Amino acid sequence: MNSNSRVQEKIEQSIGILQPFLAECIHQVQELLGARDEQYCLPQIRSENREGPYTDTSNRRLAVVLPVSSLLVCDLTAARWHIAHESIHVLDPHPNPTNYLEEGLATWFQYKKVDSYTDSRWDPWAEAEKRVQPFMDKLPTALKCFREEQRRLRLRGEFWTKLGDITDDLLTCYCPETREAAHSLVARFPTIPYATPASP
Repeated sequence: MNSNSRVQEKIEQSIGILQPFLAECIHQVQELLGARDEQYCLPQIRSENREGPYTDTSNRRLAVVLPVSSLLVCDLTAARWHIAHESIHVLDPHPNPTNYLEEGLATWFQYKKVDSYTDSRWDPWAEAEKRVQPFMDKLPTALKCFREEQRRLRLRGEFWTKLGDITDDLLTCYCPETREAAHSLVARFPTIPYATPASP
């Protein structure tokens, strides 16, 4: 077996180990924030030669894309850490930049799920978590109600809003405690090269 074959075998083995963890994370975030958008297939894990992870939303076939480097090590903690973060984005997939609220929830969940790992390049996401942290006793229940109502609107063919596109008015309607911070929570999260899919 040549080296390329061994690398591919290791990647496939790691993905096989991690796929049930992704399913577990998705189950938990649905318990926390409501059902995922079922217009998209259940996500699979894929690997790419790139620095950071992302959720691929193309063709309604979701994939949590991980750096190859995170799949070639014996300890898959980094891969699990990234999967936990991306599982929040799986709920309301969209190709557009998201907001601090969604990124903050994703970062909060990844540290809750895998607290034994961190990444020095994660500062912008740490800022997002800092913005949501004061409201985490109320936010999950409020956002679950928001997402369930938006799902009903979508199923009726009416205009609906994804979590990453929530307005400050909508947010304070469902979670009045966020009134003073709503504008900073719904602000667009910056596009960061580390989080941008590489060009094909």
